[in-house]
Amino acid sequence: MLQTYIFLAITIIAGAMGNVLIKLGTQRITSKSIDLAFLLSAVRNPYIIVGVLLLVGSFPFYTEVFVRMPLHIAMPVIAGSTFVLVDIASYFFLHETLTLLNVVGMLVVIIGLVLLSYK
Repeated sequence: MLQTYIFLAITIIAGAMGNVLIKLGTQRITSKSIDLAFLLSAVRNPYIIVGVLLLVGSFPFYTEVFVRMPLHIAMPVIAGSTFVLVDIASYFFLHETLTLLNVVGMLVVIIGLVLLSYK
């Protein structure tokens, strides 16, 4: 069971960090439309490359969590936890604003995940 929780944590952290890194990378791309210049900038951007590698690299752990846990628990836990981590990481790494309403929303998600996972 411990291994399942480790796989779950890897999936959540890699997903959140992958998305934050992709956002950091896209902020450094000057092209504002999806064209050849945008695509070339994206595939050369180290933030985007590492972000995509994190997302792709977490896939085996993601699927293994689905093998080990019921889908109706695993999917909301992964999605909800990733949303909360992305919000926190966005505040620290992207200097995005977190309002009181955002924090309350994260707490509601966390409470929902605890209730959902409770047996």
